[in-house]
Amino acid sequence: MKLSLRSLSLVATLFAAPLAAQNCSDLSVTGDGSPGTNLTISVTGSAADAFTFLAVGQDTGTTTVNLGPLLSFDLGIASPLVPLPLGVADANGDVSISLDLPTGDFPRIDVYGQALAISFEIGQGRPTLTACVSDVEAFGIGSSN
Repeated sequence: MKLSLRSLSLVATLFAAPLAAQNCSDLSVTGDGSPGTNLTISVTGSAADAFTFLAVGQDTGTTTVNLGPLLSFDLGIASPLVPLPLGVADANGDVSISLDLPTGDFPRIDVYGQALAISFEIGQGRPTLTACVSDVEAFGIGSSN
């Protein structure tokens, strides 16, 4: 059964029970982030068909994300952070994105990233909303000078 994001949000709001995230996936970032190179961000081991995001911040720490009665979970990235969509995980729970970094000289930014996968299932009985977080990975983008 396919639902639009709007329908998914409505159903989740009405019926989902509060759950906590599990640490169940692996994040890897390959490439050195230098200008003119490729940076690949991969998540493996999350739930099949899960909406997957990358939380990016400049420091590690704990940020609690509380979605009211639906879901609450802790990230290993200190606030402030930016959630970036990676895509929908495949049937194996994997998703990856490759970024071609522009050429030229731009200042290096070192950050930390953590993947977050959110899945929603409608089956017998009550719908469920679950979250899966990955390990935290350090990476940087830009010139080393």
